[in-house]
Amino acid sequence: MRKKYSDILKSEEKIFNIVKNAHPDYKDAFNNISDYVISPVVFMYTCWIIQQAEKTGIKRIYFFSRDGYLMYRTAISICAKRNNGIECSYFYCSRYSLRMAAYWLKDDSAYDRLFYNAYRMSAAIMLQRAEFSENERKKVYADIGYCDNENMMMGRKEFAEFCDKVKHSEVFNDILYARSYTAYEKFCWYAKQEKITEYKDVAVVDLGWNGSMQYTLKKILNSMGCRTVLHGYYLGLLSVPPECAGNIYRCWLFGKYNKVIRSWFSHNLLECLCSAPHGMTTGYDYDEGTVSAVFSENENQPEPVKIIENTLGMFENINDTDYSESYKKTALKLLYTLMVNPAYDEVVVLNRYSFCDDVAEQYHGTMAEKAQKSQLKKEILPFKLFYRNTSDGLYWYYGSVVASKYKTGGLYKFGYTLTRFIISGFK
Repeated sequence: MRKKYSDILKSEEKIFNIVKNAHPDYKDAFNNISDYVISPVVFMYTCWIIQQAEKTGIKRIYFFSRDGYLMYRTAISICAKRNNGIECSYFYCSRYSLRMAAYWLKDDSAYDRLFYNAYRMSAAIMLQRAEFSENERKKVYADIGYCDNENMMMGRKEFAEFCDKVKHSEVFNDILYARSYTAYEKFCWYAKQEKITEYKDVAVVDLGWNGSMQYTLKKILNSMGCRTVLHGYYLGLLSVPPECAGNIYRCWLFGKYNKVIRSWFSHNLLECLCSAPHGMTTGYDYDEGTVSAVFSENENQPEPVKIIENTLGMFENINDTDYSESYKKTALKLLYTLMVNPAYDEVVVLNRYSFCDDVAEQYHGTMAEKAQKSQLKKEILPFKLFYRNTSDGLYWYYGSVVASKYKTGGLYKFGYTLTRFIISGFK
């Protein structure tokens, strides 16, 4: 299993020499993934980030929590070794915390994302995205005449109709904007404390995938009278972020128009593997002159993160931290091998992670659960068209295929990749 990665990584000699001696006795699948895939990719991505910042003359980089955690830890070491004068900061935020602060601005982008479709859709899930208590939810239901069970799962059409009624509810909007104003004030204190308003240009770093956090952050900063230009560095982008003056986006491995890469890339899996050992940022508290982040309960396990950190720590022994143009090709090969063609024991060990596609993270599912054939077919044309884009929440499709052990697994993988390639042309 280790050999399939080492054969790829041998092309990057200085990195390979580190990882091959990192844990020679390890036979555990996760340790091998850490040593030969995630740690090298994080190191190569971070080298690219530092190169971009140096070229642009940026002296402050903010790494968004939680997906920027490993890059932040790696960047501190690289910048110190290069003595480039770049300061690295870990910026506590999330889609949830930023949008909560932006609703008060009546920003259409943040407001509309309250009502997006997820794998699981119910009245309670939608309203809890904006921290509506049980009593507040009852007031909204009474205002719009909703009498069904709030936990009942809805289809896409039914959910859209429910959201349309909520959008026109004065009760809903009054509660939302009052709560958002408080969140906005606290976030402004935090942004000033972290000195993001003091620079003409700064970089913000995340894994990806739509640039929405950078967009919302810039909207808030603009409302504060801050004209700091945000240079966003991303491993990949699935869509073209909305235009906003003072926002610049750059991606490393792929952008919206890289249809081939997007057709197989599992951003859900990479988010889990690169996540921090702390929970999601839900807001901010002000106490005795200091603003601190408030977290949700930690749904991630700190042990896997520690394993990856330990391997990344060994990269401090690399003296040459210049970015190599071959890194991109090598990283894509490593990620493709893991994401599309994982071994069964790799899928089993990666199922220690849970994942949620909802901004408020109110539910979690297994990363690669065993699937019925009917579930796998729903993601393949023409079945996907027949079921009108409904999904059974297979967060890592290739992993679920391997976990299910069907003899026709190769056909499902091919059909799924082809489907994503075709559909990506229309997005």
